[in-house]
Amino acid sequence: MVTTSSQEPILGRDSRKTDTPKTMTEMGSWLDVVTIYISPFGAVLCAVVIYFLLGIEPLREELNRGRLKPLGRSFPVIGYFYVLVSAVVVICGIAMGGIG
Repeated sequence: MVTTSSQEPILGRDSRKTDTPKTMTEMGSWLDVVTIYISPFGAVLCAVVIYFLLGIEPLREELNRGRLKPLGRSFPVIGYFYVLVSAVVVICGIAMGGIG
């Protein structure tokens, strides 16, 4: 067990107890919020910005710049499909209380 200089347990955990410290429970709840809501929402937001606001042609030009073989005709379809799937994951995560 890790202790401070005053020999009190870190996080207020007593070595005789086996329950989870309160701060660990709070951290788990925060990490659930990040995983279930914030990260998927960020993916949807980035996809919308890239595919809808920037546009397919500037994106295609930028991606083709370093490639030997240009992107295929299915690139826009795959991009819009990704936006749709990402949005469905966010909605399902909210509706079902989690994605795992």
